[in-house]
Amino acid sequence: MARFCWRCKEPPADAGLFCARDGDRIVEKDPWTGKTVGGLYRLEGLIGAGGFGRVYVAVDEADDEIVAVKLLLRQGRTAAEWEKVREAQAREASIAEKIDHPHLILIHDYGEDEDTESLYAVMPLGGRDLRMILADEGPGASDYEPPYWLQRAASVAVEIGGALSALHGSGIYHRDVKPQNVLEVDGRMVLIDYNISKEMHDTVQSMSGVKGTPAYIAPDFWTASEGPKAKSFWESVDQYAFGVMMYELFRGRLPFTADGPQYHLVLAEKHKNARPPAIRPERPEVPEPIEAAILKMLEKNPAKRFKDLAEACEPFRRYAGAVRPKERPVTSPEPAPKNASGVELTGLEVETDPQTGERRWVLRF
Repeated sequence: MARFCWRCKEPPADAGLFCARDGDRIVEKDPWTGKTVGGLYRLEGLIGAGGFGRVYVAVDEADDEIVAVKLLLRQGRTAAEWEKVREAQAREASIAEKIDHPHLILIHDYGEDEDTESLYAVMPLGGRDLRMILADEGPGASDYEPPYWLQRAASVAVEIGGALSALHGSGIYHRDVKPQNVLEVDGRMVLIDYNISKEMHDTVQSMSGVKGTPAYIAPDFWTASEGPKAKSFWESVDQYAFGVMMYELFRGRLPFTADGPQYHLVLAEKHKNARPPAIRPERPEVPEPIEAAILKMLEKNPAKRFKDLAEACEPFRRYAGAVRPKERPVTSPEPAPKNASGVELTGLEVETDPQTGERRWVLRF
């Protein structure tokens, strides 16, 4: 599918996620681009797609606000499967409505659209996810600055750990904690994707029906017998996944990896039996209390982990704080962009990005 900037409609100059001309999201055109869902939300282009849906940049035609719309399509699903999708959608919206936390995503609106035969959820349009930020700024990146990253990663730990604690306090566990489900929205990091979240005391089913991402699944989940489980079981499973994510943030790689058609089974064996390598031999800049906290969350025996995520996040607090923008040389913007006819666009202003120091043309409404 062709990639383009949803606002200026021009193709990107590179493989980046944001337009070099106006700073807006690069999207792709698919069969649903241009359609309006819920009678209000015009889909401008596809941001990404996954097992549970497709996410678009959209315009709320009631007030011209730019939003993200998550679309769950009925196409290719049986009646029974569609009913399960409906239940998951309602559960995610219910969780977002009943838990007020600054680091949990807000769902502004949701419903079912008959014209597109889909369920939709409307939320703020975010920027990069944590996996992208890690690749751009974390260990191993060309732009890696240890003091800056320590403060930023510790802040993420406190913020997202607090969001998970809020879920747990409301009797919900997430089941898919990973960097791709942490999104930058309006300058803060938020936890997203509750559509496979469940109520505590839910039942463990056979491993053939496991939900989540194998690289982050706790050994006690892989080895659990079928049947109902206590609240503490699910909290500890989320804590382990959170620990894997923190390991990845501070070391720059996962504790365990595998490939091939049976990679999930290989990963399961590693999570059950292998000890994660220490972080500090490779990353001596990581403080000992943080390494110790991460490895404690990754204990094979749940009883050896922290009693809850609030306790797990305490070692990170002393290193967290407001992250100052990096100092970078200021560049001049290119000449004002032109349309396809070669006419210079009007209504543009020069803006300096506070994070990068880059100057760029932006369109003001």
